[in-house]
Amino acid sequence: MLNKFSIILFVLFTSLNASSQNNALQLNDAVITISNGAVLNINQIDNTGITGNTGYIVSEGETNSIAWNTNGETQTYSFPFGTQNGDFIPVIIEKTSGGTCSGNEGSIMVSTYPTAFDNRPYPSNSNGFFGNVTNMNGADGTDNSINVVDRFWMINFNNFNINPIVSATFTYDAIGANNDISGLQEENLVAQQWNGSSWIQPTSGIADPANDQVKEST
Repeated sequence: MLNKFSIILFVLFTSLNASSQNNALQLNDAVITISNGAVLNINQIDNTGITGNTGYIVSEGETNSIAWNTNGETQTYSFPFGTQNGDFIPVIIEKTSGGTCSGNEGSIMVSTYPTAFDNRPYPSNSNGFFGNVTNMNGADGTDNSINVVDRFWMINFNNFNINPIVSATFTYDAIGANNDISGLQEENLVAQQWNGSSWIQPTSGIADPANDQVKEST
């Protein structure tokens, strides 16, 4: 079975115990919910720009993003997303090439949201970063949504003249009745990228069922 992760190059509510220091976000055990197309900006280029214990950030919408100003650094950045049900689903971005950014403000923007069983609603290019997703077709041109995790991930490189090279690790929600995998065999999951008109077949990928993750290079 194939799993298609959408990798698109591409009012803030806080509760409990979050704080900021030196442009970094210290979540501790806080839960932050991003909504209404808000962007949470992290202006600490080091990968300690977001720290915490059990805290996490809820996106659950295409345009509800974390924008981490990484500039040309080559580090591994963990975007600590969680679901509304309290499940931890981080996105881990490993920059193997820093890229060239404009004015030291090159950021990686990441968002994620769950879908219905047929993977709708599709990402709609609300931010103008990519071509609308129009289908969930497999290599044979027929609908493959039955074999796809019910969640999209959007990744955009913002203010880069030359985009960085990254590897991305995606965590899906495999817990509870309304989980993302809908009975799929986790050991067979791979990631796929939308190129603006169709899905790119994966050339490599590592499934990690024990941690409900898939790693893929972009």
